[in-house]
Amino acid sequence: MINQYIEIIKQLRLIKIEQLLLQKLIYKLANQMRHFPEFRMLKKFNKKTIKIIQSCTQQIKENTFKGPEMLTEIEKVQSFLLTLSYIITGNIKRKLLIQFQLLTFGAISRIQACFEQVKNIINEMEQGKTSTNPQIIS
Repeated sequence: MINQYIEIIKQLRLIKIEQLLLQKLIYKLANQMRHFPEFRMLKKFNKKTIKIIQSCTQQIKENTFKGPEMLTEIEKVQSFLLTLSYIITGNIKRKLLIQFQLLTFGAISRIQACFEQVKNIINEMEQGKTSTNPQIIS
């Protein structure tokens, strides 16, 4: 289980890095546009993602990890992220460079992949497919 927890934390760190990259890209895009509804959505996405990261990390530290609840929260954030990507696509197609679209979708895709990895680990843990023997980490 310890190895799975370590992998979850690694994925959450990657999500945080990609989240910051996405935020930087959206701010850069905003400098070229007057009306930018993505800011509100990005703010919501950031809050939801930070909540998941903090909750997951805290539960792992306290050994009170609740996999099914975490899966539900991750799926909600993934759905929200998909909506954000559709809105960004519409605005970019009309007003901005394709380069920004590629960078933005790259960040979104990597975030989605990390969330999928976390979900897979949680599912394995819930189904009892993983080893329950704790290993000492040196």
